[in-house]
Amino acid sequence: MDSEKDKPFVLFNCSTNVIGGGIKNSVVFIRHALDSEKFLWHFAISPQVAETLEAYHLTLDHRFRIIDPSPARSRNSRIELIKLIDKTPFIGVYTMAGPAYIETNLTHVQGISHAFITHPRLEAFFLRPGIYHTFRRLLETIIKAHYSLKADFFIFQTESARSGFCKRYHISFNRTRVIPNAFDRELFEMPKECKNVADSSRKKIIIFCPAAAYFHKGLHFIPDIASELVKIANGLVFEFILSLDETSVLWNVVKKRNKRLNTERFVHTIGSYNYRDSASLYQNSTLVFVPSLLETYSATYLEAMVARRPLIVAERPFAREICRDAALYVEPKNSRETAMKILGLINNKELQKRFVMNGLQVLASSIDQDQRFILIENELSKLFNTTASS
Repeated sequence: MDSEKDKPFVLFNCSTNVIGGGIKNSVVFIRHALDSEKFLWHFAISPQVAETLEAYHLTLDHRFRIIDPSPARSRNSRIELIKLIDKTPFIGVYTMAGPAYIETNLTHVQGISHAFITHPRLEAFFLRPGIYHTFRRLLETIIKAHYSLKADFFIFQTESARSGFCKRYHISFNRTRVIPNAFDRELFEMPKECKNVADSSRKKIIIFCPAAAYFHKGLHFIPDIASELVKIANGLVFEFILSLDETSVLWNVVKKRNKRLNTERFVHTIGSYNYRDSASLYQNSTLVFVPSLLETYSATYLEAMVARRPLIVAERPFAREICRDAALYVEPKNSRETAMKILGLINNKELQKRFVMNGLQVLASSIDQDQRFILIENELSKLFNTTASS
């Protein structure tokens, strides 16, 4: 098209993305959308997304609207978002990670990456102790599912998530698409001389555990695993590095377990970190451990593979679907067995190399963020045009 005014207007809504991977994926998408040749994108963003964009020195112009507080918590914010949609000639709305908590007459395509909505095991509802928290999680899941169903079309990151959603809520597969999560090739450009961790000698084993402060991420099992590792490691110097905010409830739980088990020297948090620092954090680690018991498609798996770090994950179907033979599978709730498997991996350089090489093969069949953006735009173009012509 010859000029910006000739492009169809589309709203990218990430106003409810306030933590973890939701912020990161929103920022990556926006950086691509600003150079789109297909649509003229406008953006409804959270303050947290705005802060990360500014870290990239991106100017927030008239196309950006910061919605605060989150529409998930504020009726006024939902009204503000609807007004923005009504006063701008958008052809459709794309919410990357729903629910959006709104209903609009425009075609609304919504990403669903909330695993509690799509394919939870019963265990996930009981990971945070207390009947109050279990009941609250169940209620939140019902509310999120209710609002999610107000969209017209749905995009999932895995087949298991789509199947679970369609089966639970009797949604036609014709209203759904699968576009997998992706890795950021640009962020992880590494010098060719950078050695694989399996080839290097380290005095301290750094086990990086990047995750937001959700109990289903399984991070509260780490002190117990560290305690067991101390017993069998024969003086091995190691450290689990978490990325939990020190004010979070989950870090407080981890801290109490550390104190009870005397593992404070072995389990630390660096706090939440800026996405731009991801590459250096991975490259400074020896292993990457993702003990999550419920995920849709964690980009952490792919990021570890790109950084050429051996990966340890929870033995769950969703992890197998993504990681295949590129990870060591453990049961995080069984601290003794997990510690033994981790020690076995630390002492087996050949196995580390095999996981790294297998990870590169997984990446070869995966998409990067450039490709993912193109796939999403192409799918949106079809869906918006199909709805407009029907």
